[in-house]
Amino acid sequence: ITALSDDAAAAAGITPDPLRLPVSVRTANGDVAARMARVDELRFGSIVARDMDVIVTGSAGGLNVLGMNFLSRLKSWRVEGGILILSPRHPQKAADTPS
Repeated sequence: ITALSDDAAAAAGITPDPLRLPVSVRTANGDVAARMARVDELRFGSIVARDMDVIVTGSAGGLNVLGMNFLSRLKSWRVEGGILILSPRHPQKAADTPS
């Protein structure tokens, strides 16, 4: 699952759903408490994922992690020389591109 730090979630206006129970996530540093939230749209240039669950945690050292619930929506993804290459299944117009 995609994980957002408290700071990233707050900056994006994403708030944990108070009706969903907290979850415990196992990380390399042990178990971490997290809260579930729903993202209407997650965008990276021409890559857009809509209606996606995320977890929000302040205990991940400020890291944000793209989970398989995001990566599985892509045409493909790979790592080359330590760089994550994302290929959209259905490219969208980039948000900062004038119409």
